[in-house]
Amino acid sequence: MKAVSIPSPLPYLAQIPDPREYLKTQHRWQDLLLICLMAVGSGRHNILAISQWVKDQRRFLLNEVHIRTRRGERKLPAQATLYRFFWFLSEHLEPLQKALLSWAQEVLKALGKEGDEPLRVAVDGKHLRGTRRIRRGEEALVFLSALVQGLGLSLGSQGVVAGEAAAAQGWVVRMEGLGVDWVLTGDAALCTQEVAAAVVAQKGGICSASKRTRRSSRS
Repeated sequence: MKAVSIPSPLPYLAQIPDPREYLKTQHRWQDLLLICLMAVGSGRHNILAISQWVKDQRRFLLNEVHIRTRRGERKLPAQATLYRFFWFLSEHLEPLQKALLSWAQEVLKALGKEGDEPLRVAVDGKHLRGTRRIRRGEEALVFLSALVQGLGLSLGSQGVVAGEAAAAQGWVVRMEGLGVDWVLTGDAALCTQEVAAAVVAQKGGICSASKRTRRSSRS
């Protein structure tokens, strides 16, 4: 079997503008991106775990990766720095999404997925227990996520209160520009004409089903 070289996401993420004030920063933007990518790749999926990973890998990061401050000091970013870094990313989601989309397109090319059968994008929402406030008139919070089946690429995730169908409809609007054929799959929550219309408008297809009905639409 021929080995496939998957492009690194770092060059794409490095194109995200650094929103910080230069004189108030110690570590380079690209170094923070690299550290966090390595931590996430090592199975650390929250800021506390990433911060602990940085402490545990101190020698490796300083001696092998050669992380330095802007002044050349052998110093790793503190937990507060990582918090601010992720806060900046959350406040600038559009360039982050564009960078990840560009990287995902290159991954598809490397895997030879262009021109093959459509990508199957699975969308599902989970109601978070304890988030519904009946007396306040607040609906339960739904965590909606989209995953490319077979590739393990997450196209996005968000917390919503408008329901899975409305959230999926809004999410699909941003699907334009994938550059490949794609089909949205989901459960009964996606069996609405509005979601189907949004998918077809973005040059995609939809296949969703419930126990009694099954709807399928292609552009």
